[in-house]
Amino acid sequence: MGSLREFMKSNRILLIEDNGSALKSILTLSNYTVCKLKASDNIIEIAKNFAPDLILSSYEQIEGNGIVEKIRESHYLANTPIIIIANRFNIKKAIKTLNGNVDDYVVKPFLPEELTARLNRIIHRHERVLNSNPLTKLPGNISIKDEIEKMLEQKKEFCVCYADLDNFKAFNDYYGYEKGDCAINMTGKIINESLISFDKSKKGTFLGHIGGDDFIFLAEIKDVKRICEDVVREFDEKILSLYEDRDINKGWIISKDRNGKRNMFPIMSISISVVRVRKNKKRHFGELSKIGTELKKYVKTFSGSNFIIDRRSMSFRGKDNEKEKIIPLFQNATDAKHFDKRF
Repeated sequence: MGSLREFMKSNRILLIEDNGSALKSILTLSNYTVCKLKASDNIIEIAKNFAPDLILSSYEQIEGNGIVEKIRESHYLANTPIIIIANRFNIKKAIKTLNGNVDDYVVKPFLPEELTARLNRIIHRHERVLNSNPLTKLPGNISIKDEIEKMLEQKKEFCVCYADLDNFKAFNDYYGYEKGDCAINMTGKIINESLISFDKSKKGTFLGHIGGDDFIFLAEIKDVKRICEDVVREFDEKILSLYEDRDINKGWIISKDRNGKRNMFPIMSISISVVRVRKNKKRHFGELSKIGTELKKYVKTFSGSNFIIDRRSMSFRGKDNEKEKIIPLFQNATDAKHFDKRF
């Protein structure tokens, strides 16, 4: 069963139909919000204000009037999925004249369950495509937020892990965008493989790409320390394949910093901050994000690849330390007092 938030969400259908009262009733009973129009209405302007998740139209209503073309020319509607309802007499003509501009066809007569299943599939697929990161194809910010909020609503214990690369900009400037994209793709694959190795069913894990060199992954509390260790180890080993031997031997490259000054930058590393969510501790998405950002700033003050977990004393692992050591989170009493209420 979906979360309350998902249950209450109502996708919007723009229905272009002359005599579509029965169809509108079917869609409304299936929890869609429906705006019914005729071909003679000002469809483009109304649609821009209605912002539909999908456009459903009979072929008779759009045949020969250029409505589909106008929809595709609109910046607001260009990517909106379109489904055409046809009958067995005009389906071939519909496919021939509209091919490439619509997403699917439904042939009458059809079962209501068949129609709603098809609408749901196309809407969800469209949402995933729009939300996925174009480079890694991993879920983007909307899916990340939805997944975390779903876990919070289900009152599950889990960890939210924020990962990003250290010295990525310098590497990207020095080696070029193609190598930079390789580094980002490699990072996503390393995290994904590590998550799968600890949870082959993938029911307790999730991986999303915020953008650039920033990733978020979810894991169970019992596994998170070993997952982070695995990611750090694999990253430090594999990232070297993107560097020239001369730079590996030196251990650094010369590139410009954010102020435009030339400087020395070590081999890229990865920093991971882990926020634990307990059943008895009520938290919300914004709070988790803020804590994760604060932890990430702290862990990035250490050299090399490291991870940190939100405890009063943090488990800290660096590539220059073979053994785990305990590092105090707070550098002074003021910080400790400020954070003690949050962690």
